[in-house]
Amino acid sequence: MVLPSIFMFCRVDVFLCSSPLFQYQYSAKEKFEWVENHLGPNFIDKVILTRDKTIINGHLLIDDRLDIKGACTEPTWEHILMTACHNKHMKRVKQQRLDNWTDGSWQTLIEDRLKRLS
Repeated sequence: MVLPSIFMFCRVDVFLCSSPLFQYQYSAKEKFEWVENHLGPNFIDKVILTRDKTIINGHLLIDDRLDIKGACTEPTWEHILMTACHNKHMKRVKQQRLDNWTDGSWQTLIEDRLKRLS
């Protein structure tokens, strides 16, 4: 599977940041179960559940939501738009896109960011 290899990528700490759905009682539990089933129990400690992703400190946030708003008007991270069925029709977006996890483009994206940071 491609996703676990992302976690092993040299010099990069990866966390899964997700927003729980309040209207569903088991949303948080199901998110943790998904991570355990698809990525393994070692990745459970890499999960951050928050309704406000703007307060998370990091370099990149890869997310399928076009507009991420919250308490912090200038988050520390750069938003990379993950292509999904609900946003693929949008032609002009200000964010760089990541279309999938399988073609290796995520590695180029991370390597480019690491060069900028060094």
